[in-house]
Amino acid sequence: STIRLEFERARPSVQGSILAVMRPVLVVTVKNTFICTLCDEVSSPTPSRSRRRARSADAVCSRGEGSYTAAVWSESADGRCMGAPSSSSDEKHVDSMADTQDGIGAGAPADDASAGASLAQRVGLAASSFDAVRGSALALSMDESGALLLQRFLKASTPSEAEDLAREFEGNVRQAARSQHALGVLLQLVHCLGAHKVAFIADELRGEAFRTALSALGSQLMSKLLECCSGSARVQALVDEVLSGDLTTLFCHKFGFAVASSIASSGNHAQQRRLVFALRGGAQRFARHRYASRVLAEALLQCPADDRACLSSEIFRQAGAVTSLACNGFGVGVVRALLQVPNCFDLVVRFLYKSRRRVMKDRYGFELLDELGLLDSDESAEVP
Repeated sequence: STIRLEFERARPSVQGSILAVMRPVLVVTVKNTFICTLCDEVSSPTPSRSRRRARSADAVCSRGEGSYTAAVWSESADGRCMGAPSSSSDEKHVDSMADTQDGIGAGAPADDASAGASLAQRVGLAASSFDAVRGSALALSMDESGALLLQRFLKASTPSEAEDLAREFEGNVRQAARSQHALGVLLQLVHCLGAHKVAFIADELRGEAFRTALSALGSQLMSKLLECCSGSARVQALVDEVLSGDLTTLFCHKFGFAVASSIASSGNHAQQRRLVFALRGGAQRFARHRYASRVLAEALLQCPADDRACLSSEIFRQAGAVTSLACNGFGVGVVRALLQVPNCFDLVVRFLYKSRRRVMKDRYGFELLDELGLLDSDESAEVP
């Protein structure tokens, strides 16, 4: 029901008395939860066309424990958001977006992308001669079709042809790392060539190594370098620069944790030890973190035996830690890793069996107990 209220405003006379002459009536009505005056209302204009929603190409805006916002909206020359179309020319770039908060993840220039598209059309996807792409690899890599063409050529090329193509990226690694299409070409180069042939990539990332590790595209490139070229002195120097930064931020970052996990599995002994030392400083907190728990579990599985023993003892130091982690969605992965650490299996099973009445009430703990065979036949049917 509508509540109608009428207010009359009186005008005082010269002698101070109130006259009976009233001003126009002000009518107020309550519409839902809004108080509105009844007057000639102007209807909202019907939009001529629906606005397109801007999409994230590679990075996702998030802010968690120790994480940064990993996406920055790009703006047009007149300062408008790229997600708000205003003309036919703007619609061509309505979905463009910067990848990360730093220089490594910014979007590729539009002129490079258009040049790559024209080159890809001239070369043709059906071309089979490697000479057709020689000399224009960088421009081709900025376009989706051109990047796919280069990756197909790299898979079928000889080592000398791949080296010639790699030389075209020397001095332009950071520019290529800003494009999600060119990144695929760089990853294929790292996979096809040896550590010495792609060492220039690690050299050009020096100076911005930590910020690169926190970017959506840069973290993929650094993880690939560690996977394929961990023995290279230049790659090890790049990793040392990453480890000189804030490791807590690296562990808890949405993209940085992947680089930390690669260091735990592929880094040299000194780098793994520095990683374990940083993890021991906040093992209980890291074990319950969405991303840091994955780094901790990878360190428990891949680091040398003495470092794994030190890390596991740090977790056992707190009373009831195994039970608490088993009932946590992220900590249960750490408990599974502890089961694979030498001399820890029996201890973990004893803790879980002792507190199984509590653990089985939790969804994650119930699944863990069922995997280990610690539930009776009648208890296995009681799914929490």
